[in-house]
Amino acid sequence: MDKPHRAVRLTLKMEADSPHELATALMNFAVQIERGEVSKGVSGGCSSGAIYELLHAPEQTHEAYFEQVREYLASKSGNAELKGACTKEQQDQ
Repeated sequence: MDKPHRAVRLTLKMEADSPHELATALMNFAVQIERGEVSKGVSGGCSSGAIYELLHAPEQTHEAYFEQVREYLASKSGNAELKGACTKEQQDQ
């Protein structure tokens, strides 16, 4: 059984010349994600660069993900107990 995944997944390798430049690049990257401007690619500038892939599976719901986690854990250990998981309602609070 494959490991379950959430609806949105990001693979990112980002490098920068300083912690401040890395933080700035991450904040800018977050804005690009929020605007829907990120998919798969390479970017770079004077003081930072990144290789990234953003995957989106809109059919994957919060509830389906945790059900898949329970099934996955049960297949690995025979125990489907999932501690620390929250319901969608708890998450929205």
